[in-house]
Amino acid sequence: MKDFSKLEKDLKLEFKDKDLLTQAFCHRSYLNENSNFSLEHNERLEFLGDAVLELVVTKLLYLEYPKTSEGELTAWRAALVNADSLAQAARELNFNDYLIFNYKIWFIYSYILTFKFNLKSFILFIFYLFFSKGYF
Repeated sequence: MKDFSKLEKDLKLEFKDKDLLTQAFCHRSYLNENSNFSLEHNERLEFLGDAVLELVVTKLLYLEYPKTSEGELTAWRAALVNADSLAQAARELNFNDYLIFNYKIWFIYSYILTFKFNLKSFILFIFYLFFSKGYF
């Protein structure tokens, strides 16, 4: 399985639940080719990750900008929590190095999947951090 020690070192974090982290980076396509894999794919975690990311950004904006209107805060949140910015953050953190998926699919759809996997990996990593710290 993937070795997350470099990611831990780069982010100055210690991941306690490696199975949950592995699941967060595991795409459904991998399970199609590896039926004996012991973990589930990450789609349900992504559902929670989307909500967690929006909550975290909302709270930060709310606390940092107490005199800003709801409409302006909503626009700022939308600008921060968008596909392009999340995919870019995942690229900068080298999350592609940790993705677990069927490599046959990668060769066929590499351009589209690079963006999509970067986006998903960032959302799932945020979920993992939130969950592993006991907030859920």
